[in-house]
Amino acid sequence: MSKANPNWTKWVKEAYNKLADQEPTIPQVRDFIKQHHGERISTSRISEIAQETNVKRNASNQCPETRERKREFTSTVEEHNRLLADAYRGIVTNPVVRSKFPCEVLGGDDPHGVYWNRNITETMLKREPRAKLVILFEAENNDATGPFKCTYRTNTEAELKNAVSDFFDMLLDSGKQPVVGLSNHSLRPLKMTASRTRNVDEVVTRWKAHNALLKECIKRHKHIWFIPSYVLQVGQALFSHFSVYRKWTGAAEVLIGNHCEVSAESRGLKRPFGAVVHNHMHRVGQAPWVGRRGMVYASGCQCYIPRYPLEQEFLSGSYSEYHMMNGYTKLVLRRDGSVDFTESRSIFLQWADLPPWAEKWRQL
Repeated sequence: MSKANPNWTKWVKEAYNKLADQEPTIPQVRDFIKQHHGERISTSRISEIAQETNVKRNASNQCPETRERKREFTSTVEEHNRLLADAYRGIVTNPVVRSKFPCEVLGGDDPHGVYWNRNITETMLKREPRAKLVILFEAENNDATGPFKCTYRTNTEAELKNAVSDFFDMLLDSGKQPVVGLSNHSLRPLKMTASRTRNVDEVVTRWKAHNALLKECIKRHKHIWFIPSYVLQVGQALFSHFSVYRKWTGAAEVLIGNHCEVSAESRGLKRPFGAVVHNHMHRVGQAPWVGRRGMVYASGCQCYIPRYPLEQEFLSGSYSEYHMMNGYTKLVLRRDGSVDFTESRSIFLQWADLPPWAEKWRQL
């Protein structure tokens, strides 16, 4: 351990005084001393000296730019919450979906806005003419900022609006009742702000466009049920779009089901539960609900491959070792709302492919 220099206190005070206009952080004080006096003092020792001498210091240890960015970020989150609350004002908030039993319910989620593969949805609707409900979570998403945006025709927001409207029109024209819940999709700009961009204004703009589109969908498609919940219930079946990934089929679904079991009252759910349908992982599969007499299902997606595989976090996540799958889940509910496990299943349609406008990426 190096011996303390008696001049350290004088140097620390000198650094704080000369850098006062910048409201220096401790690392900045350390670097100043290193540059002018040739010695490196640990940040912990600088902090101790600053407290002992009562110098005017930056208590938060954040530079002015960081503090200003933090204020902007907080304001952005508050603005988003106001927009989302406004979009869902005056609509149903009960996560238990009304339905007459017996019935068939489809979990057909993750159309992902402009990445929607309409062929998958058409196939699902043709194969399941008797289904009454289609459960999904936020069809609009924020994928309009994906890496393929340079190939969009004109305006990404207009194209997103058209894609979402076409998706809902297709569901309604088939005679089915779309039920739309909340997902991680509306929160994607939050992650982008935190880890990918410093342009807060850009993120605010995206949020506003996202929620304006949501409000327009509510207004235009009056027969769609929008329910602000991350988990919806039909009979004894749970449908969710929590931001939960697990490598093995059934692991995420069982985790969600057990969570809903202990938090049913706070989430407005009604026990008992017999099945969990998870719509987040773009994977198709089913497995027993470990620890009880029930089944869990993964619904796959209704979209082309979005931008996620190109993001750094995809390489280290538990979802990095499987290919995205197009498909859906069909649940058959009996007269008492219980799930007929013999007739219920997840249906794999195909491996997800690149969007047709991204043909150039195949040749890289």
